[in-house]
Amino acid sequence: MTVLMRGLRLLPAYLDAVVYSQYIDTTHTAWVEYVPELTDPTMDHVMAEVALKNYERLGSRRNLEASFEHRGLDGMARFPGWLSSPVANQLGREIIDELINIDVWHDHEVRLVKFGLLDIDSLDMIDIWAKLMRQVYEKNYEPYRLIENILEALDLATFRATLIGNRELVAYYTAGT
Repeated sequence: MTVLMRGLRLLPAYLDAVVYSQYIDTTHTAWVEYVPELTDPTMDHVMAEVALKNYERLGSRRNLEASFEHRGLDGMARFPGWLSSPVANQLGREIIDELINIDVWHDHEVRLVKFGLLDIDSLDMIDIWAKLMRQVYEKNYEPYRLIENILEALDLATFRATLIGNRELVAYYTAGT
């Protein structure tokens, strides 16, 4: 960074440190932008509950997607062994049931792929996801983001397959590496 700063003739004194945080308002009726990067990991369960309540009250799919994402982040952060648990599998199943009905995916939907792949327990499920990914990729306006998220999702899915001892899936995910 200092090399870049020197090249641009900037001094460290020119930089302002800014701390962002996210306030949780359970009474808000408008869309709230849930930003996982700005949420304290110990508060993900609260954010998931707030988003789910907002979804139930307002019916906005974005609230449901935020709830899914915060549930996944909360599980990974607070519960050892969560990735190999039936709860992770159930979250993946709920996500795929929701995503399969969406024609064009945007950034919020694409970010859920990493938790959606937690539903995969067999090679048959991989075929379902492969078809879905192919359709989404053809209709996506930002395919590079989709590819980045799929690669992150495959890392998580490979790790989960390793934890549950599914050698067939591990071999499939790591073939050619």
